[in-house]
Amino acid sequence: WISPTGDDFEAVQGLFSEAAEGDVLCLDAGVYGNLHDEIILSVNNVTVRGAGMDDSALDFAAQTEGGNGIKIIADGVTFQDLQVKNTPGDGIRGDQVDDITFERVKVQWEDANTDNHGAYGLYPVGCNNVSVLESVVIGSRDAGHYVGQSNNVLVRDSIAYDNVAGVEIENCFDSWVFDNEAYDNTAGLLVFDLPGLEQIGGARTHFYNNDIHDN
Repeated sequence: WISPTGDDFEAVQGLFSEAAEGDVLCLDAGVYGNLHDEIILSVNNVTVRGAGMDDSALDFAAQTEGGNGIKIIADGVTFQDLQVKNTPGDGIRGDQVDDITFERVKVQWEDANTDNHGAYGLYPVGCNNVSVLESVVIGSRDAGHYVGQSNNVLVRDSIAYDNVAGVEIENCFDSWVFDNEAYDNTAGLLVFDLPGLEQIGGARTHFYNNDIHDN
């Protein structure tokens, strides 16, 4: 458990690095600032829990190192009730991991100049068993809720606006995308099967009961 001090990189990275499997890592309410580098989570089966998506915010406006705000390289990780904002790169990225969940997570960019926004909000790629639940992405230069080259995907009850793509499912097998809202994006919901990727093709992607408007 940690609280924000305004100079929080070492505290947040230390919390993640010193965790043991099964731990719940709690972020008290407030803004965690001066996050100058990518934060890495490499411990399996942990939950990172804030006080609410509008209450516990990790602000990466000062970031100068690393390609993402948070990078997940562990299995069985859940993020709940927090916000990641102003990352120069992707908000939260999971690479080739199993059982990754985002629940009531917000990613946004506050700079009026969209050239300073990151490309993706929530970005699991090459994963198995992905869940995006009741989450929000605002202002990504590419896709807000993006899932690529993954299997067994659920995107439910989530919101995306002011992105290029609201929700994007790319080269995935067995995806369910329903009860979401996508508006004020260039495109609301996208399904792609692209060549030249490690996982080729995609199948059994189900979109239903989504509110797609004003894109």
